[in-house]
Amino acid sequence: FKDEFGSAAMLKLHEKAVLQGSMQQLLVWLGLLEIISGVPAIIQTLNGSDRQPGDFGFDPLNCSQNPDTLARRQLTELKNGRLAMIA
Repeated sequence: FKDEFGSAAMLKLHEKAVLQGSMQQLLVWLGLLEIISGVPAIIQTLNGSDRQPGDFGFDPLNCSQNPDTLARRQLTELKNGRLAMIA
């Protein structure tokens, strides 16, 4: 790391990363991840499924088995998002 970037200031590191090509790789791979995960959700929504916004079927802790707990967690997440927008 020190050989490539030397004693560059943090603000200059972004420019060096762009010139080196690593920022473009991040853009491509993260964009591909967004497309792979987002397109099936959009297709389901357009076909009229009952899928809720933000529900990608990823529930490793099985939080959705108890409807009361799920409703409480959804409300908590909604309030957290609203506070984040205010901040």
